[in-house]
Amino acid sequence: MTFRKTVGFLLAFVGVLALRKVEDISLSDQTLVGDLLTILNCFSYGLFLAYGKKFIESHDPLWTTTWLFIYGSFGLTLIAIPDWYNFQMPTMTPVLWAAVIFAIFGATLLTYFLNFWALAHAKSSQVAIFIYLQPVVTSFIAWVWMDEAITVRTFASCLLIFLGLLTVIAKNRTDYFFLQPFKKLFNFNSSQNV
Repeated sequence: MTFRKTVGFLLAFVGVLALRKVEDISLSDQTLVGDLLTILNCFSYGLFLAYGKKFIESHDPLWTTTWLFIYGSFGLTLIAIPDWYNFQMPTMTPVLWAAVIFAIFGATLLTYFLNFWALAHAKSSQVAIFIYLQPVVTSFIAWVWMDEAITVRTFASCLLIFLGLLTVIAKNRTDYFFLQPFKKLFNFNSSQNV
């Protein structure tokens, strides 16, 4: 990974951590399993983006998405079995059905399909950095539809994410002029890739 991409990832990562309120993550007894699974998910998906590109390039994204969900459903079924006995089916209103359909087909299947398609047509690092945009989009939607306030923290976090994105996708040196102070700070010489 080049210096430029490293700085871009770090900028966007710090933005995501700030937006997600990383200080609220705790490894207490009540949330330990969930927190560890969230961390495992981050590392697993990062490894997939880094090492799954060749597989995705050689297979159809729709086929890949289908089999991913088939295999994933087996694992989730095993995890969910103990809770089936306590599950109470809610009254399904049209709004709830619409939310379920959107969650399955829009937010899940379509998202994974588009990520796999992008991975087949772009660099892994570019796909990974665009995934950082998800919390930005979520913040915007929450502001528009749920009247959530845009705070200074939200704005600064989104700015860091966009700066990181710009840094990774910039094509030439003038596109990332703001990196020069970082190069001097970390003592990178001009012969290194930027």
